[in-house]
Amino acid sequence: MNQEQQLTLVEHLTELRKRLIIVISIFILSLALGFWLAPKTLMFIKQQPTSINVEWNVFGYTDGLMIYVKCALVLAILVTLPIALHQIWLFVRPGLNENEAKGTAYYIPVAFLLFLLGISFSYYILLPLMLNFMSNINSSIGAL
Repeated sequence: MNQEQQLTLVEHLTELRKRLIIVISIFILSLALGFWLAPKTLMFIKQQPTSINVEWNVFGYTDGLMIYVKCALVLAILVTLPIALHQIWLFVRPGLNENEAKGTAYYIPVAFLLFLLGISFSYYILLPLMLNFMSNINSSIGAL
C-alpha cells in the first residue's frame, strides 16, 4: 500500500473484520481437528513413561468431557496462534515504515517457537516435578 494513501475508519474496520474472520475460521477448523485428535493425543500422553505411575480418574460425569475439550482447545490454539500473529502483522504492516516492518516480521516465528518451547518445558520439566510433589502430598495424608 502506498505511504500517502490514507484509509478511512470504515476501511480500517473492514480490514480488521476480514482478518478476524480468517482467524476465527482457522480456529473453528483447528478446533474440529483438535476434537478429532484429542483422544489420540490423550492416549499418547497417558502412555508416556513417568517415574510415578499415574492413573487418570474422573470424579464426575463431566470430568472426562472437560479433559477432552481442554485438549482440543490446546491443539486448536497451537494451530491458530501463528496464523493469528500473521494476520495481526498483516493488519499493522501498512502503518509501519520499512525498517519497522522488517523488524516485526521476525516476531511471528519467534513467538510461535517460544510457545512451543513453553509447552515442551511444561511437559518435560514441570509436569514430572508437579507429579512428584502431588504424589508426596497425597502420600503424606494417606490418599494414595
